[in-house]
Amino acid sequence: MTRRGYTLMEVMVASALGLVVLAGSLSVGIQLQSRAFREQQTSLVQGGTQAMAEFLGPALQRAGEGMGNARINLGGTAFAYAIQATTGDSFSGFPGFAPPPSVYAGRISDSLQIRWADPTSLVPLTACSLSGADGGTGGFSRDVNGLCTLTQATAFDAGTAVFLVNPDLPEACSHITTGAAQLGTPGVHAPILPTTPYPTSTDPAAGDGCAMTGSIFATPGTAVMPAGGMTFRVNWASGGPVLEYTNRAPPLPDDTWTELSHDVEQMTVVLGVTNLQADAGVPLTWFPRQDGGVPIDACLGASPSGPCAVPGGMGPPALDPTTWDALMRRVRAVEVHLVARSGRRQGSGSAAPDGGGYALDSDGNPDDGFVRRTLVVTLATRNFKLAGSF
Repeated sequence: MTRRGYTLMEVMVASALGLVVLAGSLSVGIQLQSRAFREQQTSLVQGGTQAMAEFLGPALQRAGEGMGNARINLGGTAFAYAIQATTGDSFSGFPGFAPPPSVYAGRISDSLQIRWADPTSLVPLTACSLSGADGGTGGFSRDVNGLCTLTQATAFDAGTAVFLVNPDLPEACSHITTGAAQLGTPGVHAPILPTTPYPTSTDPAAGDGCAMTGSIFATPGTAVMPAGGMTFRVNWASGGPVLEYTNRAPPLPDDTWTELSHDVEQMTVVLGVTNLQADAGVPLTWFPRQDGGVPIDACLGASPSGPCAVPGGMGPPALDPTTWDALMRRVRAVEVHLVARSGRRQGSGSAAPDGGGYALDSDGNPDDGFVRRTLVVTLATRNFKLAGSF
């Protein structure tokens, strides 16, 4: 029998078929590898955002502890509330902070401030003068020397931020201790805790409840408590996004910030406002709404109409001096939207048609090769139907 080999044509056909099979196998392998990479990055992103949610939740639940949703006088004409967001906060004047680079300019984050008082260290105030016909039951609980306390406030060190709260008044006062507590003169003057308005160090104008002779110092039942607070922001100073916080609200330029996550790229805050005139069960009005609208801080100086309309209408001026105050006083829920991205990118993404950045994917995120997921933390406030929220 004569044995012959393969012809050149047969070898070429077999090689071509082998290459087709090999290419198909490589294509499937690359797809599987790409899918595994995306699933791995998605899992890491979801784990990171869940950890942030577990950190944010307890902090948000503390908001308003010891003081409800009272309007807080920060000194002078500066005011705040227990939960407060600043839309697209650029932290002007804060060294060490940078917004997103131009290619991500539309992804600047909101800042979130949370405030509370510590009732476990509460010290009641009393009239400064303990002599005279009133026997110390009337008069003012603040004078040029500081706050007049019912008991010695030895637990308050110099530099301690404090809130002055009265459950019958709609405004709390922010102060800071400026020295050690001083003993009073028995039967003449109560013990004194030296303080000054904080952080502005400027006394409010006469007529404000936190002024030297304001209602909070003339009304029995006022107490001083240590102030607590946190501020959250997303900082791009390192070249990438970093979610970080400081234990102060509002923050000061020289504060120390603690890194929480390198996964969270953007944080936006939505506040739910209730209608105080409606029965329970009426849905909240969200600022901003999902279909548009404005955030509450855009209503500063605005009239209570259109996008800044107050659900149920404005209350008396003593409670709702401005549209912004009326909306903030009615906040009963908060949503924090966290957009997290993977630590590594897959591919270079797709450029926008105008060449000015990246195209957007189906979720509205930049198509830049990073895997992104959005987590929404929604919480109803539990301390806001206390002092100052009526």
